[in-house]
Amino acid sequence: MRIRIIIPALLAGLVICGASWFFGSKRDTSLAPSAPGDSAAVAPIRSVAPTRVAAPAPENQDIALKAIEPSDSERQAKSDYLQTRIAELDDLAMTDDPASLSQILRELDNPDPQIREAAVVAAVQFKSPDAIPALKDAEAQATNLDEKVKIQKAIDFLSLSLPANGTNSNP
Repeated sequence: MRIRIIIPALLAGLVICGASWFFGSKRDTSLAPSAPGDSAAVAPIRSVAPTRVAAPAPENQDIALKAIEPSDSERQAKSDYLQTRIAELDDLAMTDDPASLSQILRELDNPDPQIREAAVVAAVQFKSPDAIPALKDAEAQATNLDEKVKIQKAIDFLSLSLPANGTNSNP
């Protein structure tokens, strides 16, 4: 009994869809504007293909990508800068000057993650518990989990070195 209802319903739907498509295409051609006295100007609307935005030509894509990607000389310059600054931080870590520690701690806010990591390493090498507050601030600002872990290990290391520096209040 269900088949007797489903088949006629499907056929009726197909007839309605076919009729609307057939009459819809005829109606659209009659709506095209025409110039007075010019029967050749009548064109069906459906004959006009929809316009598509063309993809940029390959040479335009290359130009756009080149504008985004740094050149080899820019990459080399950045690499040289990173190596130089990391070496400077290592040198600062080998001194006992509080100004050197201050310079190291300023680099904890550097936008480059490699320099921030080098600053953490340099702060540990400096072995001053005075670096702990700045390291805690850097840990709070860090968004990378690995970076947070490295900073926390540095804080733990410097915290363990507190009694060795004579700051222990036990007799």
